[in-house]
Amino acid sequence: MATVKAVLRKKNNPEGQYPIAIRITKDRKSTYLGTGQYIEEKYWDEKNRCVRKSHPNASISNNFIITKVAEANKKTLEAESSTDYQTVNSIKKRIRQNKKVDFSRLQICT
Repeated sequence: MATVKAVLRKKNNPEGQYPIAIRITKDRKSTYLGTGQYIEEKYWDEKNRCVRKSHPNASISNNFIITKVAEANKKTLEAESSTDYQTVNSIKKRIRQNKKVDFSRLQICT
């Protein structure tokens, strides 16, 4: 059984902010998916794995994190329900696979 959790990575960027990532663990092996969101360490609630209310955009950030965790959890459950064995890296590839944007189908409003 695989687990999906939001975590704050410990390597900060030049501005002193830390990246929020989604950790997928299966068979005691972990892989991380970056969310593209960065916050200061003081705004991260490690116990509840969310952004503290003292952050200016806490509700927006937490909704974004919940959405990303739910998407990853859905893909993980789909991979686990298949008959063949799935590794952590194959689950990660399956999650990233659907992120491609087809620019030929986008309509530009003028």
